[in-house]
Amino acid sequence: MITRTDIINYLIWKQGYRSYLEIGLDDPEPNFTKIRCELKESVDPYDPSSNFCAAWTQEDLNRFLPYLTYRMTSDDFFAAYPDKKYDIVLPRSASRPRYP
Repeated sequence: MITRTDIINYLIWKQGYRSYLEIGLDDPEPNFTKIRCELKESVDPYDPSSNFCAAWTQEDLNRFLPYLTYRMTSDDFFAAYPDKKYDIVLPRSASRPRYP
């Protein structure tokens, strides 16, 4: 079965893309860590006081936080960095469950 990661990596290879942004990092293992691109960045509004994040264990945080490049909402990110451009961007799917 071909995955979204396979498709992204194919596009990166085929088009010679050099920069990748993942919006809504969630769990980095299924996708982010497997993307083969020169520059990989992520944006997620991780908030330790939210009901969602309150359930995270220290192990969850240790897996997640090293891959989080920008800790803010995507709206705030694009407002703060209007000139930042990426060759390929992957938003989190609304149907995909949130990490952990």
